[in-house]
Amino acid sequence: MRKEKRFFPALIALAATLCALAGCGSADDPNAGGGSGGGKTHRLHKATSAKPGQNDLADMVAAVSATKSGPAVDVRFNLPSKPEVGQPLSIAVAIVARSPSFDSMAVAFQAPEGIQLVAGAQTGILAKPAEGDPVRHELKIIPQHDGIYLVTAIVTVTTANESSSRTYAIPVIAGPGSGSLAKTGATKGT
Repeated sequence: MRKEKRFFPALIALAATLCALAGCGSADDPNAGGGSGGGKTHRLHKATSAKPGQNDLADMVAAVSATKSGPAVDVRFNLPSKPEVGQPLSIAVAIVARSPSFDSMAVAFQAPEGIQLVAGAQTGILAKPAEGDPVRHELKIIPQHDGIYLVTAIVTVTTANESSSRTYAIPVIAGPGSGSLAKTGATKGT
């Protein structure tokens, strides 16, 4: 348990860094090269014209979970632009069941103080999600202050009258990102 407490902040910091790097560059200049874009130019253009929440999974970043225990589910997300203070932002989310035995699945999202969750706080109950078939969802947030924040996704699945949950973190760096990484979605409303 002690090892896990030390590992989680480092894992979240890595996820925040990767998310920041993935969101840099080509949003302002479609001809900008470099970074992690590589051969993704065509897909990035395709994702830009898609409906919110319909991004190709290859263009999405994996949300981070501190543990490997819990349901076999992948959570991926895409920030279409750099989060700016006071500006609404839609986050495309894809939840992918990795087991054929789920009777139902539900996801609840929480935002920390400093992020206003405007829409999409819950997916509702999804009956018999197909293994490998992404369930698309859209969150709408408004960052209230500069900083690094963690929006959490709590995935709960039911199988044979048992339920288990797993929490994932979606890093959001608003403005220049000044501040600490101690802000998580679990702090608001609890």
